[in-house]
Amino acid sequence: MLRHFNRRTAPHRVMFLGGSVDAAFGLVRDISQEEADRERIEHLALHDVLTGLPNRASFTQHLSAVIGERNPFALLFIDIDGFKPINDTFGHDVGDMVLISIAQRLKDAVQTRGFIARLGGDEFVVILHGVSTQDDIEKVGGCILQKIGSPMNCSGNDCKVGASIGAAIYPVHGQDQEGILNAADNAMYHG
Repeated sequence: MLRHFNRRTAPHRVMFLGGSVDAAFGLVRDISQEEADRERIEHLALHDVLTGLPNRASFTQHLSAVIGERNPFALLFIDIDGFKPINDTFGHDVGDMVLISIAQRLKDAVQTRGFIARLGGDEFVVILHGVSTQDDIEKVGGCILQKIGSPMNCSGNDCKVGASIGAAIYPVHGQDQEGILNAADNAMYHG
């Protein structure tokens, strides 16, 4: 892949006997590895290393973009219940397996209807595109609760967690990032 042209080396006039010919000189260097490294760094900057889900920075960018579109959407805050005892009892490796499983279960529940991110720890967020009613939220939320609440086996350890979900609808419950985030947060903790 050629991405760099050194203007100092081209164009120059090349002289031949009996006349001249215009010619360009340049340096060509394969930067495929540098490009792959740049893409990997960019991916790591916007994705959670453990689950592969978008991270907080990516979520913030996506939320800003969907607010800019001015179309209705639902924001779901998801806090995993019962995760700390799994980490404390079975260790962080099993806790990591649980988080990876939860990420996959969220993908299964949401599918192509939205954007999922891990904010950190045992906190996840979902943006459901085109959702504007409580019934729509309850359907997807019920599916999320069912999938997350199903028992899982991690390294021979039976693990069971639950989830608390706070939901808010844009623009009904908030018309900017702060408003919609506060509404979903309040719905989770003060329901």
